[in-house]
Amino acid sequence: MVTAFNARTTEKTRYDLALFPEPFFGRPDAPVVVLALNPGWHETDVQLHSNPDFASKARRSLTHTLELYPFLHLQPGAQTLGARYWNRKTRQLIETVGFDAVAKNLLCIQYFPYHSREYKPSAVSAPSQRYSFGLLRAAIGRQAEVVVMRSRRLWCLAVPELDSYAHLHVVRNPRNPALSPRNLGEDSFRALLARFSAGA
Repeated sequence: MVTAFNARTTEKTRYDLALFPEPFFGRPDAPVVVLALNPGWHETDVQLHSNPDFASKARRSLTHTLELYPFLHLQPGAQTLGARYWNRKTRQLIETVGFDAVAKNLLCIQYFPYHSREYKPSAVSAPSQRYSFGLLRAAIGRQAEVVVMRSRRLWCLAVPELDSYAHLHVVRNPRNPALSPRNLGEDSFRALLARFSAGA
């Protein structure tokens, strides 16, 4: 069981369970899947997650019922920290194939679902991780393009078949995991562009 805490009041805490978890967001059958580590934490998250519109979208994201733009942090006109982060990381893809193609055909799976300032591997696990790892196995089964943005070692320990997967791509700089030709390599970037353009 993950120990609950309030990240606003103590530095000894680790995961803020007062915020909506984000184990995944995006189309569950997306043709492009990115693997991250865990959602970050910022003091403005408290206000954002209390916003009724965002809260509604976050709940629907967790049940795969956020339609039209299923990627929680790629919503038209959104100016949240999450939106700015994902618009930066996908900027060169969006410039090439358009916002809609990326926002509607991308799935992000987080290794650990809860918000924190930083993540440190431990024996603690969350039941939802089993479902998230299942989403990754389903992506492998349908031959999706899979990009490791953070922590390849952890992902390959969780899903060993990922290590030899033919459509696996790994960013060169996990501290700034932009989905760009420079960070992915030209061949990998073109593979993603083709799948976003096809939309399946």
